[in-house]
Amino acid sequence: MRKAKNKVILAVFSLVLALLSVGCGVPPMYWAIYHNEITRVDSMITAGQDVNARWLKSSPMHQAVAADNLQAVLLLLQHGADLTLRDQSGRTPLKLAQKRNKEPRIIQVLQNAEAEKFNLFPGGATNLNSGSSYNQPVATVAANRPFVPPSQRLTISVMDLNVTSGLAPNEMAMLTDKLLNEFVADGYYKVVERSKRDEILKEQGFQQSGACDQGACLVEAGQLLGVQKMVGGTIGRLGSLYAVELRVIDVKTGEIDKPFSRQYSGDVSVLLGAMKEAAAVFSGVTAGGGR
Repeated sequence: MRKAKNKVILAVFSLVLALLSVGCGVPPMYWAIYHNEITRVDSMITAGQDVNARWLKSSPMHQAVAADNLQAVLLLLQHGADLTLRDQSGRTPLKLAQKRNKEPRIIQVLQNAEAEKFNLFPGGATNLNSGSSYNQPVATVAANRPFVPPSQRLTISVMDLNVTSGLAPNEMAMLTDKLLNEFVADGYYKVVERSKRDEILKEQGFQQSGACDQGACLVEAGQLLGVQKMVGGTIGRLGSLYAVELRVIDVKTGEIDKPFSRQYSGDVSVLLGAMKEAAAVFSGVTAGGGR
């Protein structure tokens, strides 16, 4: 009963905030955080706006937590947000996150920041090549990498993955979309949407015979798309194992930037986790050590 009541209160608060913003002077940073306009938030901070500016006894970090905006949380931490500030109910951002209990990654990041367990600031990120494992919670390892502002992100495109055996075309299409969406969620690259990719390649007269999963084909497609990185690879089944072989290609040099080679046992659903793991490795959220 109490949880339901809290959810109603938070929903009403969000609605009131949205209504107030129409004409009652909601600070632009709060509005941008609420609407996940990260580029705008980053520009405001660069222009000198205070990341701890109070409004209605709240702070931008409280707003990021209330909006379940993990990227805003990371950005504000990177620029020195004060985690000791309290809102109108006397809660720190961490206490508010724990009260909401909706986005566990935010809770983990704030706990790590308060404990100074991880360094989230520019120039001092934890070295992920020193034994980090994907077996750690994603929220934990995500805190190891500083937030990358949209203006500084490299552009990447994911080609349709090639199936060697054991998977249907619709399953491969689903896995390609899963990989693409995980790149978007990690927030490290600018990702070309699948239909936009196909539209551009068609306009450029791109032709291929078979799957585009090798270096030369990926480089050619990447040049036509105007991206810096391309992702391709194969998935196949041999006996009871699925073999996943993916790679990121640097379009400018034609070299493999990062490889991803794994084997999984179980039904096809385990490959959804494989796509999440691959995106994490390629985005630098976790090291690419073998299993």
